[in-house]
Amino acid sequence: MREIKFRGIRIDNGKWIYGWLFGFKETLFILEFPSLNPGFPVFPETVVQSIGLEDEKGVEIYGGDIVYCWGGEFCQGFWERQNKCIVEWNGIGFDFVDIESNCGIGYGFVDIFYHFEVIGNKYENPELMEYGGKEEEPND
Repeated sequence: MREIKFRGIRIDNGKWIYGWLFGFKETLFILEFPSLNPGFPVFPETVVQSIGLEDEKGVEIYGGDIVYCWGGEFCQGFWERQNKCIVEWNGIGFDFVDIESNCGIGYGFVDIFYHFEVIGNKYENPELMEYGGKEEEPND
């Protein structure tokens, strides 16, 4: 069973905070791991959940992240090549949605991929939401 955790951008300093999510009315707070602080208010539109996977370099993947994902012999055609995707919540789980084609694959099928590489997120790097393939091959 994966640990449920969130991140969001703090209102007071504009930096990411990681931890547990709670809220009162329209105000959301994140309580840092493993701190006992009272929590920090965050911008609600930046609150995203961890999907329980890490990329090639051990970076935890969250909703809103933009990742390169690619497969190998089990991927036929489209997903065999390197795709720039955004990680999105679909109402019941997470999808990796290709930015070029808007074609997505559900979290339950990500085991067909061999590689993920987080390259940014839609909040800090909106320019990555534009299509543009990666020219060089990733380092394995």
